[in-house]
Order: sequence, then structure tokens, then C-alpha cells
Amino acid sequence: MNPEKSKETPLTLVVSVFALALFVLMRTLDAPLLAKGYGIVALEFAGTPEHALHILRAWGSSGQAAAYQSLWWDFLFMLAYGGALVLLIRGVARRSKQIPQALTWCMKGFVVAAVILDVTENMALLQVMQGNIEAWVAGAWWCAAFKFGALGVVFLYLISSFRLKRKETTI
Repeated sequence: MNPEKSKETPLTLVVSVFALALFVLMRTLDAPLLAKGYGIVALEFAGTPEHALHILRAWGSSGQAAAYQSLWWDFLFMLAYGGALVLLIRGVARRSKQIPQALTWCMKGFVVAAVILDVTENMALLQVMQGNIEAWVAGAWWCAAFKFGALGVVFLYLISSFRLKRKETTI
């Protein structure tokens, strides 16, 4: 076995498990918000100052405190999911002879773009929560839309790559 590959697999596993644990934490932090009718994703996609204000009022001060805490934990989650996805993409590419290197780099670029959009979105949401709604709510919406689009492409790539690898091993 290639020593580089043998070191890469445990790292990918550790980073992926860490990202998954943070995902569970993020869902736990979102639970009180959902109980009040709107999760953090609803604020990401509020789109208008009126809807954002409606969500913030529905949350009340305790919900806003939970959302604020969730946004700060999300910065760590971004590093974890970004690292996990890049390592998964790298691992898939190294194990499959049919995936062009340019596609691998493109997918890594989508992950980096998603993380940058996520950071920008969180900064916008922190501004919205501090009352700067007019200037930031639309930016948060666009960042969230493109972030989820980029991550969707990456997940489709990974699913397709795993299926391709499965076909390679059965042939």
C-alpha cells in the first residue's frame, strides 16, 4: 500500500467525523429556533428585511441568543466540512483512474467557494441580527443560495465518483 494513501485515509476519517459531530451540534443549536417556527436556514433565506424582522421577532431574545451562538460555532464547522470535503475529493481522485485532474481541482474550488460564501453569509447574518437588516439580508440570501448550489454540485460529484469506483472494482 502507498504510505501516502495510508496516512490520508485516517486523516480523512478523523476530519469527516469531526465535521459530522459539529453538524450534530449545529442541529442541536438550531432546535430551539425551529421550536419557535424558523431555523437558522430560514434567516439565511429570509430575502427581505420584513421577513428577516419577522423571524427575529418570532425567535425573541432567547432565540436570537441561540442563533448568535450557532453562527459562531458555524465558523468552526465551515473549516471542518471544507477540510473533509477536500480530503474526500482528493481520496476519490487518487483511487479512480477515470476522473480527470481538472475536474478534481474544479470540485476543490467549489468547496473553497462554498466556505468563502458561508463565511460571508455568516458575517451578513451577524449584521442582520445587530439590526443592519436593510443592507445585509439580500447578501445573506445570495451567499446561501450559491453556497448550497456549490455544495450540491460537490455532493453529486462525490456520489457519482463513489458509484464510478464501485463499477471499476466490479469490472
